[in-house]
Amino acid sequence: MEDGNKSRGQGSIKKSLLEGPDKNTGEIQSAIEVLFEPGTVVELRVFKGRETVSGYYDDHKVLAYEAGKLEDRGYSVYVTLNEVDPTLLARASNRARKVYKEPTTSDN
Repeated sequence: MEDGNKSRGQGSIKKSLLEGPDKNTGEIQSAIEVLFEPGTVVELRVFKGRETVSGYYDDHKVLAYEAGKLEDRGYSVYVTLNEVDPTLLARASNRARKVYKEPTTSDN
């Protein structure tokens, strides 16, 4: 999401979650439940052309919703499988943002 649309985007995510997930979001949610313990911090990373979007989530419902919506927009979507340091939530807590030179999860 663009920085100027953070609050609007977060509200729309929460509103849509209350309305129920679409089929795509439900399938993503099921996969996340198999792969990760509840509350585990997971990085979402997506690509489209030269654009990279990244976010850190401990709310897996929001993660599934955001992944589904970005996939619907034509992004290639994945989550990191390795354990993520919970302090990385400070970079983008339960939201996706475009990254330029900012770091994403690394081996360190």
